[in-house]
Amino acid sequence: MLIGLVDLGAFLFVLVMSIGGLFTGILLPARDLIVREITPAGSFGRVFGFVYSGLDLGSCLTPLAFGWILDHGDPRMLFVVVGVLMLATIGTVVQVRRNAQPAPAGVGA
Repeated sequence: MLIGLVDLGAFLFVLVMSIGGLFTGILLPARDLIVREITPAGSFGRVFGFVYSGLDLGSCLTPLAFGWILDHGDPRMLFVVVGVLMLATIGTVVQVRRNAQPAPAGVGA
């Protein structure tokens, strides 16, 4: 969101994008562990398929939405939208972890 709201200049832009990429790479394995942790016993395959089908669907639809934003001449808004979506993701993970029943040890391993 910082990139969309503040003119950082070239150096800070590259630095902030690099840090964002680093944190994304660090967090992706954690996403898989969260899915494994909250999955009920005996349904890991179904839950995993559902989650990753949703990711694939999102990967198909977001370029269309982002293209629409770019076509309307507001490329900085793209970063704000991504920031809002990431904040929504954080809220979703917190809520799911709060409501999840821990799986018995060894399940889904």
